[in-house]
Amino acid sequence: MCANNKMILTGFLLILIMCLCACSNKDISSAHLSFDQLAEGYSAADTEEDGCIVFEDSKLISGEDIWNDFMITVERKQPCCIRIAQYYSEENNLCLTDLSYNISSFEVSTNEGLSKEYRYLNHYKTDSENSDDSIIDRYVLTNQKDVKYDEIELSMKSSFLGDAIDHYVVYCNLT
Repeated sequence: MCANNKMILTGFLLILIMCLCACSNKDISSAHLSFDQLAEGYSAADTEEDGCIVFEDSKLISGEDIWNDFMITVERKQPCCIRIAQYYSEENNLCLTDLSYNISSFEVSTNEGLSKEYRYLNHYKTDSENSDDSIIDRYVLTNQKDVKYDEIELSMKSSFLGDAIDHYVVYCNLT
């Protein structure tokens, strides 16, 4: 095979690999604008249009499929990124969280200035205190793999600063 044909074949293979990589993450977008680039008056309705996972007053209203795709991609140990929007109507407050996975850790950053890295995304299902039939489905970032949710809650109530378990709740839904 001549050198020219090898170059053409190599170029074709590179393009094919790039297309396959782009297609494998089509539902999990990292193409969101940075927080400082969002338009003035950016709203909960805008977040839905932009393909975010959207909670309104702590109830999931959009993006469950995006979350499920994110979790599948994480299980496959492939890098990915999503944006989660939490809208609180009483305060007219919109909190945005970008969550990314880079194979060895998770990074969370918010429009309120938080930027932190965690090793684990733990999943907890607990009975709701509000209703006998409800379950709270939580995903919590921590640096401890096997920590129980009641240990996290207890650490939040502890009066000793050294007892706190560093964590960040990224997804909490009443089902």
